[in-house]
Amino acid sequence: MNELAQFLGYVTKVFALGRIVRGVRNRRPYPQIPTRPLLLSLLLGVVLRADSYLDIAKQTKRRRWQHLIHWGQAISDDAFHYVSERFYLEDLRQALAEVNQRLKDNKALESCKINGLLFLSLDANEHFHSRSRCCPCCCQRQIEEETGAQGQKQTVIEYYHRYVFAQINGPKVNALLDLEPTPAKSSMKPDTGAGASRTRLSMN
Repeated sequence: MNELAQFLGYVTKVFALGRIVRGVRNRRPYPQIPTRPLLLSLLLGVVLRADSYLDIAKQTKRRRWQHLIHWGQAISDDAFHYVSERFYLEDLRQALAEVNQRLKDNKALESCKINGLLFLSLDANEHFHSRSRCCPCCCQRQIEEETGAQGQKQTVIEYYHRYVFAQINGPKVNALLDLEPTPAKSSMKPDTGAGASRTRLSMN
C-alpha cells in the first residue's frame, strides 16, 4: 500500500491527477458513491493488474485502500460495473490526451523516436473471451472442440470483444493515445470494422 500511496502522490504532482479526476463525469442519475473513489479504485486496479471488478472490490475492504481513495466503505463490484457503463467517453479521452501531452512536455517520449520522429502504432486485440456469456457488442466465431473420450468434435460459439489501439511504443514507455471497439459482425456497416477503426484513429 505504501507503493500505491507513492504512485498516487507522483501522478498527482506530475499529471495533476486531482484535476483530471474531477473532469470525468458519468450519467448516474442518483449516485450514492462519488465518482472520485470509484475512478481512483479503477486506476489502482489497473496498476495492480487486477483480474476483475470483483478483485478491486475486495481491495476496497482494506482500510489503507479506503484512505487512498478518500472513501471509508467497501465498494461492490456491481458499483464498478454500473459506473463504468456510464462514464462520458469524451471525458476519458480528454484525460488521456492531457496525460500524453504531459509525457511529451516532460520529454518522456524521446526514447520512442526513430530518426527524430514519433510513429503511431495501430494494433487490433481481442479481450473477454467466453463461450457462455455475451452482450450486444460481442463479436462471435464458431470453434470446433473435442468432447468425450472418443474425441468427438462439436461446434461451439465463442464470444469476444475486439478493439483497435493507437499507441506510441518505445523501449522505456508505451503510451496509449486512443482506442476504438470493433462492432459485432452482425451489425457491421461499410464504414465499420478493424480497418475502418484504424483509419479513424490515425486521422484523430
